[in-house]
Amino acid sequence: MMKRRTILVLIVIIISLSGIYYVKLTPIAPEPLPAPALIAIEVSKDAYLTGEPVEFTIKNIGHSTVYLPTTAPWHVEKMVNDAWTLVLSPTALHRISLKPGESLSYSWGQTDYNREQVSPGVYRIGVSWYGGPIVHSQEFDIYGLTIIMRKQ
Repeated sequence: MMKRRTILVLIVIIISLSGIYYVKLTPIAPEPLPAPALIAIEVSKDAYLTGEPVEFTIKNIGHSTVYLPTTAPWHVEKMVNDAWTLVLSPTALHRISLKPGESLSYSWGQTDYNREQVSPGVYRIGVSWYGGPIVHSQEFDIYGLTIIMRKQ
């Protein structure tokens, strides 16, 4: 009888230990992380004539909503002596959101803070947004040739 009880106790201990061992070795699936929010900026061309509007698009290419600090979250920088220099950062009100796949289109008239025509050179457009780094467009050139606008 004592042998039977001892064997029964040993079986219970072995089963219990195997269950603990199984639980310890079974990996627990991690909680899925939220998809990163990503934005892209595309300018319509690689080069513009002086005075030609620079058209560009800000697009949410991620899988979650992006929150932009204003309705004009962009700024323009110019390459000067191997460093980027701020040319213009428009002021706007209201925070806006950009859902996955949505985009916003803008046009910059090549003017600076004083509303004067910027000089020829290499430029880029940047966007600030909540939860992410500043993102920049590809670089583009402004050439010293002037576009003459005619009224039709």
